[in-house]
Parts: sequence; C-alpha cells; structure tokens
Amino acid sequence: MLISGSHNAAIGNKPFSDKVMSYNQNPLLNQQAEIKDYAINENEHLVWKSESITKRHNYILKFATRIWNFDNISLEHLKDEIEDNKTENILKAENEIPKISKTQPKNNGKLIIELNPHLESEFKQLLLERKQAYITTYYENGTSEKRIWKANSFKESSGVMGNLRSRPEFRNGKWQENGIEKVNVSIENNE
Repeated sequence: MLISGSHNAAIGNKPFSDKVMSYNQNPLLNQQAEIKDYAINENEHLVWKSESITKRHNYILKFATRIWNFDNISLEHLKDEIEDNKTENILKAENEIPKISKTQPKNNGKLIIELNPHLESEFKQLLLERKQAYITTYYENGTSEKRIWKANSFKESSGVMGNLRSRPEFRNGKWQENGIEKVNVSIENNE
C-alpha cells in the first residue's frame, strides 16, 4: 500500500529502518507496517532488498490465490434464483413473440435471403469456384421465379449478402413493392 503524500513528505529521505518505525506509530499505516516482516536485518538495521520484494510478492500471491480461488466459490445459493429467472424469462418471451402475418415485415424488416449451402463461408467458396448460382424469388401471391446469377466478377473480397441485398429488386422498399416474400440462393440447380 502506498502511504499518504503528507506522511511521505514527513519521512522524506530518512533511512528505511526509520520509515518502518514511523509506520508502527500511526495506526492508519498498519498495512504498511507489515513490510517489516519482509525486510532484511543487516547490522541491526532493516533494509529493503530484492529478496524482500520476492518474499512479499510470494505472500501476496498465496493470499490472493487462497482468497479468490474459484474452487472456493459456491453458487449453490443462486440455484433457486436462476431457476425462477429462467421460468420468468420463458413466460415473458412467450408473451412477447410477435404474431406473424402477411402484412408484417419479415425478419425485422429485412428481406429473408436463404443460402444453400447455409454457411455463408461455404457458399462463398463454392460461388468463387463455380462462378454461378441459382436465385429463386418467392412472391406473396404464391408464385416463384428462378434466375441464374452469373458471378464472374465476384471476388474473394466480395460479400455474399451485401452483393445480393444491393440488387435493385432486393433493395429495401423495392422488394416490398414487388411483393417478394423471400429469396433462396443455391449453388446447385435442385429446386
């Protein structure tokens, strides 16, 4: 622990052994006074050396690992509280689930675009290799339309979803106007 600025000024450049004695005289400095336990006695004078620092370091390390050891932490008292919160959160979530209808925007106002394969990284790798994919657009009236996506200029640095969402027909406002419900983009022509 550091000592106060006023106490430090009072003891100034006095020898270490005098400073230790001043810690013992002030009850507010009990924590600092314990450093005498780590000081080395040379010719009846306490001195602070690298050995002292190492001893103090080891003491603090043992203390900290004993006090803040994860094996000593018990969460048993939280068990009932966690269970109560789980139940409460489930009930709350069930009441807050929005009822989906044809008039509500899908997927938080974003056009649903599904990839096949589903992982964007896997889809991207195959698109880079094959340079084409199949885009199937599904409309709210129940119809669908399939087109080929020629991806000759698609690069490693290109983003799959960004590229698709930037298409004029899939931009915000336009897809709603055209009655598009969702889009499926597949590497294989299997729909």
